[in-house]
Amino acid sequence: MTNNHVEQGTKILTGTVSVGAYGDEVRNVQDRLRQHGFELPAAEVDRQFFGPATRDAVCELQRRYGLKMTGVVDVPTAVALQGPAVSTAGSLGSGVSNVPSVNGSKRSSNGASANGASQSRPAELRPTEPHPVERRAATVSRTASRAADHAARDNEARVTFYVLLWKRRGISLTAFDDYWRDVHGPVCARLPGQFQYWQFHVGHNEGGTFPEVDGVEYGTAEEDQFDGIAELTFRSVADRQTWFDAAGILMDDEHNIFSKAIGYVTEAGNSTTYVDGIQAGDPNGDLEVIKFHVLVRQAPGVSNSEFRRYLTDSFAANVVQSPHLLKLRLHLFEPPDLSRPDAAGVVHFEPPQKQYQAAFEMAFKNRLDMERFFASAQYAEAVADQARYVSQVCPFPERDPYTFVYNGQMTLAGERGSRTAELITRLGATNQLRRDIHDLVVGAVSSPMASNGNGSMSGPAPQGSKPNLTQMFSTFNQDY
Repeated sequence: MTNNHVEQGTKILTGTVSVGAYGDEVRNVQDRLRQHGFELPAAEVDRQFFGPATRDAVCELQRRYGLKMTGVVDVPTAVALQGPAVSTAGSLGSGVSNVPSVNGSKRSSNGASANGASQSRPAELRPTEPHPVERRAATVSRTASRAADHAARDNEARVTFYVLLWKRRGISLTAFDDYWRDVHGPVCARLPGQFQYWQFHVGHNEGGTFPEVDGVEYGTAEEDQFDGIAELTFRSVADRQTWFDAAGILMDDEHNIFSKAIGYVTEAGNSTTYVDGIQAGDPNGDLEVIKFHVLVRQAPGVSNSEFRRYLTDSFAANVVQSPHLLKLRLHLFEPPDLSRPDAAGVVHFEPPQKQYQAAFEMAFKNRLDMERFFASAQYAEAVADQARYVSQVCPFPERDPYTFVYNGQMTLAGERGSRTAELITRLGATNQLRRDIHDLVVGAVSSPMASNGNGSMSGPAPQGSKPNLTQMFSTFNQDY
């Protein structure tokens, strides 16, 4: 292989490419893997996403070329990918074709070296039965074909603000739920910069649901039992900062329902939806699935990179192989954000020993599927070494999810409140979606400008006037 070919091979990557990556580099890797005969699920190919099936295919390619099976596309693996395609089953053919070796020399597929010397064909390149890794990749493909995977709809959500919320003492859980979704939610939805805004109303972690791994704590102290999670996503860090800059107005409302609000952020690419078989991405109430929001603490003595690598390359890569898993969305946290203005009577600080370092959202179609998942070989493999990296796993069952901003636009719940949106939808009141009704009920808002999705603003309102929703956000879809 010439140096030029090596350079072309290494253009697949800038450094290395591994699980969690997106974009053209991943597309090039997947194209070459498919030319080598590997079957990859559309859920990863269509999104140009380096998911667990792509990693498994890379491992199998590395095995065949005698490389270390890391699942990471490094320079030797890139060189192997650029070589002539090697069939995963059947004959390699009788003609001479140059198959790259790791050191860049040529080897013919009939066993002769490029200079005519006879060599035996390496065992790694002989036709073999599908490797277990390859069989798992095929299983993922078949699973994806049985039920649509909607994970791609989160691709534009590059960074996240993830807030744990404790209800205010002295108010009922019902009052907390109603005020949060019908009063606070629509106010938050009007702030600029958001791509998605969900409220997850959760129950307390009572234990007994997840199988326990020795050395990992599953309980949650009473003072750490929160009642809701607000997840806001943004297309960029600049968009998130735009929202933060405008969020002071929310602080005056926090003390009405919250006693504590601990907000974590994720940086670009660290909130990833691996698989999502839930059809509705913008729910307004019960999805009729079993769903948990699981908070995770890092084990002492383990580095942040080792902890994250376990969650992506071991835990996520294994559990998504299970056909019984409906959804997996993983967040890798930075320390809690303390930039928000103080709110009267609302705690924004969490001591380091109580902070979480990750969270994942896990869903199942029903209880039977959940129990099958926990009894599966995939789950057993995922948690086999968990105690080395994780000290605590706290699953909080989801009671109800609500959506206030979706694809950069306010939902009907965001504009009118969750219960009003529910009534309009249930009764089919399409007249409530007309522009004249919309403008009459919602009216003007006071923010002078809105994000256009890249952190810049769409422009100020004319002098002497207040902008309406059309000026703040994209045109309201009358067919919502």
